[in-house]
Amino acid sequence: MYAPLVAGLERGPGLRLPSAALGRLSLQQDEETPDLEPLGAVFTATVDGRHDPQAWTGDDRTRRATLRILARSWQLNPDAETWIEAFANGVAYGSTAREDRLLAEEERTDAWRGVVLRHHSVGARRHLWAALVNKVRDAENAARSHLHEWISDQLPRRSIPRDTGTAHTDEGVHDRRC
Repeated sequence: MYAPLVAGLERGPGLRLPSAALGRLSLQQDEETPDLEPLGAVFTATVDGRHDPQAWTGDDRTRRATLRILARSWQLNPDAETWIEAFANGVAYGSTAREDRLLAEEERTDAWRGVVLRHHSVGARRHLWAALVNKVRDAENAARSHLHEWISDQLPRRSIPRDTGTAHTDEGVHDRRC
């Protein structure tokens, strides 16, 4: 797991992240883009490739923790197509954030879980609202009952029991009451 880190340290003083490590996070997708070196310094809280933990601010510690969470999420989700997908799978979905030692011990993992879930929730509402607006715009009959039926058909056919807080499929039964 730490082989690339050890290899980098053996090559000389300080640690320089390779362009490929931050390439997808850069402003441009060119490996030689000028923002990679400053971006690497910000993420790792280094100056000229050297660490000075005494000089780190709370923001530096948060960025370093976020980079660790991101890297660990990528390790645990090697088939993810993007860093964002790996990050979401690592911190927000499933039990990985509780079961993986590094993620579970990092206090910022829960904060990132909240950010990812909120982002997905807000995005889903935006998409649903945009689709509803388009439906109203395109519909000859935009009556309340018609829109209620349409939006009910867009939602998953699930219910959440009051006692457990977990979702269960209703075997095709769907309460259309709002």
